[in-house]
Amino acid sequence: MNGVRAVLFDKDGTLIDAFAGWIAINHRLFHELKRRYPHPGSESDFRASLGITGSQALPGGLLSSGTEEELYRAHHRLLGESAPAWEVFHAETAALAHELFHSAPPPVVPRGRVKHTLAALKLRGYRLGLATSDSFANAQRDLGPHGADLLEFWATADRLTHPKPHPESVLRFCEAVGVLPSEVAFVGDSPVDLETARNAGVACFLAVCSPTCPPEVLAAADFVLETVEDLLEHLDVAGEGPV
Repeated sequence: MNGVRAVLFDKDGTLIDAFAGWIAINHRLFHELKRRYPHPGSESDFRASLGITGSQALPGGLLSSGTEEELYRAHHRLLGESAPAWEVFHAETAALAHELFHSAPPPVVPRGRVKHTLAALKLRGYRLGLATSDSFANAQRDLGPHGADLLEFWATADRLTHPKPHPESVLRFCEAVGVLPSEVAFVGDSPVDLETARNAGVACFLAVCSPTCPPEVLAAADFVLETVEDLLEHLDVAGEGPV
């Protein structure tokens, strides 16, 4: 990985896992919307539409890698002929989701020693950023205790004209920290992350073996990590940073 000066991370499945909570929120959202707009859609339709099996988000599914708007559009489609106009539905659903989120915020579990890893990279002078399909507010909340202050660039769905897999997140990161795409390592766990990295022409794509990472992404990655901490070995930074 010679020549890498910066690292851009995905969030969900890569740095943290909050999928169980998001499944619960979307489940409550589905049933509340069905109460307001009766329709024949079933629980199995809901799960298939959002990419959920049991209590897990499916690898490469909408819940594991989609934006908030894409999730809302999936809920809108589930209403079928009962659905109101998209503009009305979007505003109503965003407010309802916000209410559900704050009444029971999804628990966040770091995937390995995330803060240690970010601190070690920062100590060695690597420029660090985030590229997520989530919103800025959610990303800050999720990463607050896990090294949010160590990230100097945040590419979130609500701050970009073109979210992942468009290369805008990578290109804006490069512009912000003064590096070339060929000097960036992209760390992620989804087909969207892999496509973003390839579209932007980064130095390498590292796939994290998360429960939501499909086998084809692991096979196509330049390197495979059990957790982000393994990145330190690839960059010869092992052993540095706070314990």
